[in-house]
Amino acid sequence: MVLPSRGRKLRERGVADIPKPFLTWMEKNMPIYLEAHGLDQKEESRSFYGEFKKHIDDKRAAQKKWG
Repeated sequence: MVLPSRGRKLRERGVADIPKPFLTWMEKNMPIYLEAHGLDQKEESRSFYGEFKKHIDDKRAAQKKWG
């Protein structure tokens, strides 16, 4: 699976550097991504990769359970 994407580092103003239409959409639909999580936070990732890893881990656990 290939997921092409682009990104850039936010500058001095942080999320205020995000283009206004996209920032407005994020504030309404995905506010969790507007705050940085601390490095010590143990909460699982809610990204595509985190969810996919959980799916694979669950499949492997089921395979071990059934032999």
